Amino acid sequence: MEENHMGWKLVWGVRQDVVNLFKAFASTNTMTFDGFSKAWKKMNFSQIFREPVKIRLTKSEWEEIQSIISLCKKTNLNSGGFIFMKLFLNKAFLFTSTIRTSGLEIGYKKYFKKKNTGLSGHLELGLLNRPLLNEQLVSSLVSLEELYCKKKQELLGKKNLEFIDKNFAVNLKSELDEYTAKLRKITPDHEDKNQSNQNEENDSDSNSLNVNNSKIKNKSEINSLINKKNKRKKMALKFYLAKKKAELYLEKIKQERLMENFNGMPSDNDLQFKLPELDFT
Repeated sequence: MEENHMGWKLVWGVRQDVVNLFKAFASTNTMTFDGFSKAWKKMNFSQIFREPVKIRLTKSEWEEIQSIISLCKKTNLNSGGFIFMKLFLNKAFLFTSTIRTSGLEIGYKKYFKKKNTGLSGHLELGLLNRPLLNEQLVSSLVSLEELYCKKKQELLGKKNLEFIDKNFAVNLKSELDEYTAKLRKITPDHEDKNQSNQNEENDSDSNSLNVNNSKIKNKSEINSLINKKNKRKKMALKFYLAKKKAELYLEKIKQERLMENFNGMPSDNDLQFKLPELDFT
């Protein structure tokens, strides 16, 4: 297996030349860089070209190199220490946890081919006849998918995952109407007073209307004009309450963001909620 990995990483002929290079350098009985350069040039290793590749080093290999560098310092072999420091400063080393690369992008299948290829054809036919998935497993997956989709729809129906509620205005109006209805049920006296006050306001409004009484034929036309004006006032009040509630809601969001130290918090102008200007006159 080790031989297969070495053959995968290097061509066998180049590997044998590297072994011969180290043998030639050992035969010179010298530890200098000049001796290694002479052996390198003699074997024409300078003719081999490859793009720069980082040197992979594990923790154990790094410790071995450190021991060699300390030995060079003790024996005054400064060339070895100089070369090592130059490689280190140029970031030529790649510190890894394994000696060789591993991943899905590496084709390992060719290194684990079986030698008994005589029955490979029958094996492929057997694999083709086998079902890819068990029927029981498929039914379990289908039921699991149905439960997942059902639960997902329930969660999406209960809680909106978006930061901004698209139906904010509609929900706000319904909440205001519900609150007003509850308030009227709790305080009936207040409702009677409001009704009497409203009648007084209607009387004053009817007196202030600049309508030519000669052109009005009956009382129903006067009442219709008064009701239109009252509807405008109610609409203005609802929009005013909705605007106030929206401002309180946005102020609460700003306070929560300040407490969480949110980076890149938007400015006050970005969080300012503006309703369209409407004319209720």
